Amino acid sequence: MTIDLQNKKILVTRAENQAQYFSRKIKKFGGDPYQVPLIKIRYLEDPNFQEVLRKVQQYDWLFFTSANSIEFFFNLSSSYFDINLLANKKIAVVGQKTNEALNRHGHQATFIPTTYNAETMVREFLNMDYLAESILFVRGKRSSDIIPTSLKKAKHNYDCLTVYETAVLTENRVMLNQALIDEGIDYITFTSPSIVNAFFSLSDDIGQIEEKQIVCIGTTTAQTVIEQGVKNILIPEVFTIEGMLTEISNHIAQKG
Repeated sequence: MTIDLQNKKILVTRAENQAQYFSRKIKKFGGDPYQVPLIKIRYLEDPNFQEVLRKVQQYDWLFFTSANSIEFFFNLSSSYFDINLLANKKIAVVGQKTNEALNRHGHQATFIPTTYNAETMVREFLNMDYLAESILFVRGKRSSDIIPTSLKKAKHNYDCLTVYETAVLTENRVMLNQALIDEGIDYITFTSPSIVNAFFSLSDDIGQIEEKQIVCIGTTTAQTVIEQGVKNILIPEVFTIEGMLTEISNHIAQKG
């Protein structure tokens, strides 16, 4: 099906360095992007960073649930050890876009779940009987605890390594609220729970979004919106930016 956004105004809320790609896609398919970044992403050195990386060869698997975790991990790791040591490492990623980030560093994922979320990822992984193999889960500070909790419950050998954190762009509060009131936004997009939380902390009047359609990249992000009492949510079949735009296009077509 052809994506046709029919000049609808779509609010892009992800971090600025990632918003450009999303906005270009919106324009490509005939939409009108309006960017208000709500978070910034920055390096965070885990207290155990050096210790974990010294024994990186001991892990059978590396786990990544975001492109950010891949970028920060590989960029930081090159300062601590020969990155070629990871050449034959088995790597699990949460979805295709995360795998594309991995590809940019010269690696290909060994494992990708059938549905692109952490719950499916860890469930399908555990069903494949890898209990004897150790895991290094590379994550952000506010990443979901689904994977470590499930691994611990299964008595799996794993360590976690935190490599980045997100911070709310409070300086964009006025811009966000003006956009919701004055800019005729048709769709509000969320690509992570941290962005949802930032949105609700910065919005002065949550009632403003009841007339707008929320589009979430996946079920975990959608659940964070639902916890705020909002139900007018679209979730794509495929948890990617392209999937979100396809879902918006389908919604426009259904409304006639």
